[in-house]
Amino acid sequence: TYTGPSPTEVRANFSAGTGITITSGDIAADTTVMATRQYVDDVAQGLNVHDSCNAATTGTLATLSSGTVTYNNGTSGVGATLTTTGSYTTIDGVTLADGMRILVKNEVTAANNGIYVRTSSTVLTRATDFNSVPEIEAGDFTFVTAGTVYDNTGWVQTATVVTIGTDPID
Repeated sequence: TYTGPSPTEVRANFSAGTGITITSGDIAADTTVMATRQYVDDVAQGLNVHDSCNAATTGTLATLSSGTVTYNNGTSGVGATLTTTGSYTTIDGVTLADGMRILVKNEVTAANNGIYVRTSSTVLTRATDFNSVPEIEAGDFTFVTAGTVYDNTGWVQTATVVTIGTDPID
């Protein structure tokens, strides 16, 4: 019979004068548990950190997909899509697969920019953590984890967005 801590419990060692060291476990969603220093630093800097993206655009999606791209705003951004007559196969040297997150940042219509998930070789769907206000706001931050040009880069949203599909996402 297992009698140790629950898998989401955080254990810490306390020593006079040395501070706190988190030794094992995960930070739970519970508001009564400790936070990591990285989380506190991010909040203190006014950043709203989103999951990382696998790639970032180096040009417009029309150019990258060799097709015509149509934006559909879904329901005020929820379910919004960028559909191409070409195909989304490679962005910044990254071979794409369904489920990969892509930072779209070069669209001529800046309101179409944002974080998307590849849902097929012809469709990108706005990510569920980046498809409504206030999820899209100045101070949003994401890392890009791969690519020839944008590997290991971080990006911060600077524009205030009031209406998704209308206001620029920069």
